[in-house]
Amino acid sequence: MPAHPTLSAQDGALKQQFSAGMARDDDGNALPYRLFAPQVEQGQRYPLVLFLHGAGERGDDNDAHLNLIAPVVFARAENQKERPCFICAPQVPKGKHFMHPSVEKPLLRELRRLCDTLPVDAQRIYITGLSMGGIGVWHYIGKYPRLFAAALPVAGAGDPFRVAAAGDIPVWAFHGAGDANVPVEEGISYFGLDTRQLMGSRRMVRALREAGNPNVRYTECPQGYLAAHYGASEHASWLPAYENREAMQWLFAQSKTLRYTVTPVCPGVWAVDDCWHSSFYLVQGSRRAALIDTGMGAANVKEWAQRYTPLPVICAVTHAHGDHMRRAGDFDEVYVSQREEELPEPMRPSAQIAPEKLRHIKGGDTVDLGEVTLEVHELPGHTPGSVVFVDHAHRAIFTGDAVGSGTIVLMAVPGASSVSQYRQAVRAFLPVLEQYDDYAVYGGHQVQKYGLWEDTPYVSDDMLPAQYNPVCKELLHDMICLCDGLLAGDITPQQHEKSRFDDRYSYKARYGRAEMVLWLDQIR
Repeated sequence: MPAHPTLSAQDGALKQQFSAGMARDDDGNALPYRLFAPQVEQGQRYPLVLFLHGAGERGDDNDAHLNLIAPVVFARAENQKERPCFICAPQVPKGKHFMHPSVEKPLLRELRRLCDTLPVDAQRIYITGLSMGGIGVWHYIGKYPRLFAAALPVAGAGDPFRVAAAGDIPVWAFHGAGDANVPVEEGISYFGLDTRQLMGSRRMVRALREAGNPNVRYTECPQGYLAAHYGASEHASWLPAYENREAMQWLFAQSKTLRYTVTPVCPGVWAVDDCWHSSFYLVQGSRRAALIDTGMGAANVKEWAQRYTPLPVICAVTHAHGDHMRRAGDFDEVYVSQREEELPEPMRPSAQIAPEKLRHIKGGDTVDLGEVTLEVHELPGHTPGSVVFVDHAHRAIFTGDAVGSGTIVLMAVPGASSVSQYRQAVRAFLPVLEQYDDYAVYGGHQVQKYGLWEDTPYVSDDMLPAQYNPVCKELLHDMICLCDGLLAGDITPQQHEKSRFDDRYSYKARYGRAEMVLWLDQIR
């Protein structure tokens, strides 16, 4: 029985609309691929589907992998009309596979380049593949979970121990019950890997569910179904998979903006990141819980928080920028400094949420959660009303963007203070970090502390910091010295980039661990 049918004449003609490309990495590895582009409208961004082929389509002709139905299905006129998207289909050289470094490295780099140069919606990158490509899908979502919005592995296998790292990425897997090429359950020997490492879709789906992923779906073709309906082998579960209209609608409905990445910190505290690299924190007391900042995802963040605590949840905001307060309207009570009303109107708290929800706070105030109290300290500069929350019960300090999150403090934003005013604020706050030097400090963009995730496709490697740089008293001492050097003219800032807010350029300056991005007229 054939593994897949021959492309129709219409599909064969459509295949010619896939342009040829070549991905490369610093080690000289090259990877051919084909790219389909939708009809692009000005100002619009489109999903990208990454398709990984099977072992039989390996080679260097940059053509054989398009003889499968799968990549062409996404390019058909009816599907592009309903779900316009880019399609990237790389071809693996003979003797290699999608997990091989000479394939993986240039592919990931090319995805970054495509997101930088094409109108790709980086929040809607989907990965799908069949057989060897299905194995690749399981590998990539476990290794790069923040890159993909959803995955559709077909007739694949993976390591059930490692796939737990995929978190709650939405996955819909397809497999044939009688598949002899890639068994649906027991381990297989593939690419020289130990059979214990690769398990079929049944076990992979179970592993995801046991890891707490609530977004897993699975369709298994019964024994004999593929032969009876398609005249194909039991391995060819991609035939019904890519014809499944519900699966296609499901896939394109997924977005990283709907997900939050959650990391337990300690009993009663969770660290959360959205797809925009904003970090916020759920802190639980005995009577209620507080979400410190909200990120700016598309999902209702209060409803999400209620999955982790049965207590009422309020919102406490470090500052009123959109990446920290955009979801504050989901809450009935929002604690924020009244000085944030000094920001330009779109940023003011009262312009973002109903005024009756606002609870104004200032330095010295506390927010009582029941046996857990958030102590408010003012640290203006990044915004007029930036505050820091100190949680003695959990020995934690939440700083927002007040001193940066390990890389920079951003002052080149409307409403930010002068350097001298910021220096005064840092000096006033420094004794807090000195007094609670053994507390953990959590910033508003934790990714800056550790380096941007390597699976982020729309940033470059030169944005990675040289080393781990936590917020601590030493960083604040360096920040004061940086301010002193700027004001004395001993430190010369270097031109950085053109502002998003006006025609000025921002400048970057550094001293020791501290770094600042500012406008020149703030040096006063």
